[in-house]
Amino acid sequence: RDPAPEADVAQAVVVAERLRLALAEAAVPDGEAVIRLTASFGVAGLTPDETTADAALLRADAAAYDAKRGGRNRTVSAG
Repeated sequence: RDPAPEADVAQAVVVAERLRLALAEAAVPDGEAVIRLTASFGVAGLTPDETTADAALLRADAAAYDAKRGGRNRTVSAG
């Protein structure tokens, strides 16, 4: 079950991890080869002083780049 828009960051991380693991288990045939997928996710929630999602999206984007720099194929929560 996916979290509602009111879900907290911890719940969103669980969903991102489920998606990341599902992608990692997928095998995409490409002729005689098989392509394995990886994904890096950044997760952030709105803080009490934010009135739009813009700031949270910027923090989630920065967290995704942190995940990539940290070795890829991981989920990072913006702190």
